[in-house]
Amino acid sequence: MAAQIAAWLVAGLWTARVVPAVFKLSSVPDLNRLAPDCMPVGMPSLTVVVPAKDEGAGIEATLRSLALQDYPGVQVVAVNDRSTDDTGLRMNGVATEFPERVRAAHVKTLPAGWAGKVHAMTVGVEGATSDYVLFTDGDVWFAPDALRRALTVAVGTGADHFVCLPTLRVRRWDEGVLLAVFQVLGDFAVRMWKVPDARAKRDFVGVGAFNMVRRSAFDELGGFARRPLEIVEDLRLGQDMKAAGYRSVAAFGTGLVQVHWAAGALGIMRTLTKNFFAALQFRLALVFVAAVGVLGMFWVPAIGLFVPGMRAASVLAVTMLAVTFGRGGLRSGVSGWYGLLSPLGSAGVAGALLWSTAVTLRQGGIRWRGTFYSLAELRRSR
Repeated sequence: MAAQIAAWLVAGLWTARVVPAVFKLSSVPDLNRLAPDCMPVGMPSLTVVVPAKDEGAGIEATLRSLALQDYPGVQVVAVNDRSTDDTGLRMNGVATEFPERVRAAHVKTLPAGWAGKVHAMTVGVEGATSDYVLFTDGDVWFAPDALRRALTVAVGTGADHFVCLPTLRVRRWDEGVLLAVFQVLGDFAVRMWKVPDARAKRDFVGVGAFNMVRRSAFDELGGFARRPLEIVEDLRLGQDMKAAGYRSVAAFGTGLVQVHWAAGALGIMRTLTKNFFAALQFRLALVFVAAVGVLGMFWVPAIGLFVPGMRAASVLAVTMLAVTFGRGGLRSGVSGWYGLLSPLGSAGVAGALLWSTAVTLRQGGIRWRGTFYSLAELRRSR
């Protein structure tokens, strides 16, 4: 009886999320639906801030893709955050190549009470006088019309905070399995069509690859000085903007903003070591609930297909999963076929969550971008 109840509970949860999405996701803006010659009303200016530490392998490609944008009002500030490799030299090279569009800034020391990336982004904003600011990472590639299209929708929707969901580059099958589950869990957690709804406080989004803000709203919020020691600053920026009453908008844009997270599933899991426990606000109870929930949402339907009393509910849940994997794959670059191995992917996500928690507790904090932040100070800052 308990197994049957669990099966119907999981099926009900997936149905409650997937069915509304089928009808309402079409209302989420899609940058690819715009006319090829679209332009934002008023032609606002944009500063792109690119903080990077020890990213010499990919920073040039990122900066060149930004320098070659077809929108005239773009300035790029590349911030070298205490790199020990040739990141700074490569930034200088691109700045020399595109002197009218790219500027390099170099951080030598990290002030007390600041996380490195948050401080680097603050340095990038300081000299900017533009209408909008886009925060992105040093391993992201932008199509030539990406910023023009994003600004067109941001201005048209009156967004103070605007996110273009990136296309994920998949180079190995195990990356695809893990990323497909991440994508579906994201769809489950956040109703994208509700992001602009001021009443839906829990439906907020923030993405490190593309977090754009209206400069005036960002300054009124207090900038990153509001959370100087934040580890998941991209997510918190979206949360804070919406909580403060500013208008937040998320948009699709397949192929316009692309990123490769890491090499292989283990590489992705290592990348998330600093993020997961921090995203759950360092609360062990939430870790337990999240890990059990992630496993149950995928394993209960998979096992239930072979158990007579659970089969009907499991067929319903698997149908809902097939719909969301398929629809998600069309816009994210991660094939929906990876959903066939979603129980394996969910084990990887739960494992990454538990590993993040264990490492953080064992170390007594988080080591990020060459600096150690104690768990005590991170909790105090929160």
